[in-house]
Amino acid sequence: MKYNIFSLIIIVLFFTNCYDDKGNYSYHDINTIEIGKFTGSTSLAVGDTIDIKPELTFSRGVETEGLKYTWEWCGKTRPGWNKKDFYWITDTLSSGYLVLRITDPNTGVTYIQSQSYTISSEFNVDGWIVLGDKDQKSYLTFVKEHTKENEKGEDVWANIVYEDVYKLKSHSELGTLPVKLHEHFCNTRNNHDLAANIMVVQQGGQGMVDLDGLTFQKVITIDEAFANHTLPVDFKPVNTMSMKRVDLIENYDGKIFSRVKVSDDLYHSSSYLQTPVTLDGEELHAHIYLSTFKENGFATLHDFENNRLVVILDQTDIYSSTNLSKPQVMPGKPSEDIPTGWVPLDNLGDNELIHLGYYNPSLGVSQPVGFFMILKDKDGKYWTQDFIVNRDWASSNLYLSDCRRNEIDLAPYINSNSVIYTLPFEDASDYVLISKDKELYLYCRQSPKDGIKLFYTCTGNVTAINAEVWYHRRAGIGLDNGQFVILNMRDGKNLQTDEEKLIWQTPENAMNLGKIVDVRFKVGSGDNWGWN
Repeated sequence: MKYNIFSLIIIVLFFTNCYDDKGNYSYHDINTIEIGKFTGSTSLAVGDTIDIKPELTFSRGVETEGLKYTWEWCGKTRPGWNKKDFYWITDTLSSGYLVLRITDPNTGVTYIQSQSYTISSEFNVDGWIVLGDKDQKSYLTFVKEHTKENEKGEDVWANIVYEDVYKLKSHSELGTLPVKLHEHFCNTRNNHDLAANIMVVQQGGQGMVDLDGLTFQKVITIDEAFANHTLPVDFKPVNTMSMKRVDLIENYDGKIFSRVKVSDDLYHSSSYLQTPVTLDGEELHAHIYLSTFKENGFATLHDFENNRLVVILDQTDIYSSTNLSKPQVMPGKPSEDIPTGWVPLDNLGDNELIHLGYYNPSLGVSQPVGFFMILKDKDGKYWTQDFIVNRDWASSNLYLSDCRRNEIDLAPYINSNSVIYTLPFEDASDYVLISKDKELYLYCRQSPKDGIKLFYTCTGNVTAINAEVWYHRRAGIGLDNGQFVILNMRDGKNLQTDEEKLIWQTPENAMNLGKIVDVRFKVGSGDNWGWN
């Protein structure tokens, strides 16, 4: 009995000592750390910054001295990372976890916080492609849209410019005699990471070339895209239009070369024919005009020999290929509510086509496409014609609606070098920009009686305008002095000061992108162009 009591006392003392040791060391003295979640965007592009100042909460209210900080990206660390705050200008295409480990040297306990990130190409972001002619060479620039916080805590534009981006990535010259840019798309249902390719239309060097939209490196030259890798005789491309299944190239003499792709899953699933497109047995000579095709399934052209609008049909949806690649004349007029003096689109007669631009009448799927046209009549007067083109999805039948016609006092505001551009999207689609040398004028389609008003004065002559920006209402302006300007077009007619209108521009006299010949907002995917 004495033995059992003695044993019991020994056991109690043993466990009491263990509890005291553990309590003194773990429960009462450990200054535990709670690491707050990392904030900020988790979808980044190479060149973006991850800047984290971790929020730490200590159970005892004061920070433990001598903490060891370890930062790892995809399981690896770098010199200079292992301190409390993390700052990294991303330089690696990768996806994974950024992990912070904080080790208390007094206890050996490690606390962990992590966040997954995806770092994609520096070009898989919102931005502008600018094509210039510099030192008699094609000069391609990418302007990455970027904001940063100023001293007041406000986000301000701080765009990043990648000059001569083709040479930067390919270590060779792009070419010469640049003419046009065209972004073209393919079906992304099997690969959602695809970004649209960039077709550079040029007549010298390696000729017209298609570039990968994520790397700006060459995919194919145009001779490889023709049957037997043979270009047509006297081939000098000036424009191009790629749709779901049908692709078109406009030659300098108006000949149109075409191909029908076997699949819309690939950019180049068939070859162009050397034989030009014909309409009613006659070779078609026409100019291509850009417009969206995803919902309506056609490209719009001006047959300048017969002075009429024509369309070349594309696939309307993934199931229908009715009359694929068929050229046909645009309907002349609506079936009802024909405006007084309406000039039929299938016969413009002695009227000169000055401008034809597209716009989206409203947002959403299965929407028709609207067009804004400027005509000059035989007496020298200028007229606008607005119309919406609808297509019967089950056939090749087109019909017009919502037609309007107005006189416009255009003569004082244009010359032979003027650029006229209809803004395509939502509220900004009310506006048309018209250049005359350095001056940019604004015309509102919805209030024609307001006339044409001076909008902005540039530092050089305007040579290119584009506003394929879906929700953001911005217009990119290219100048002959090598400067690129981005203007705010939201509620454009009510903007009063240049400060309200100017979003960003390349530094004057410090950066020369060559004489700019074309500008294109880089859609990448979606935005009424891509499909899946």
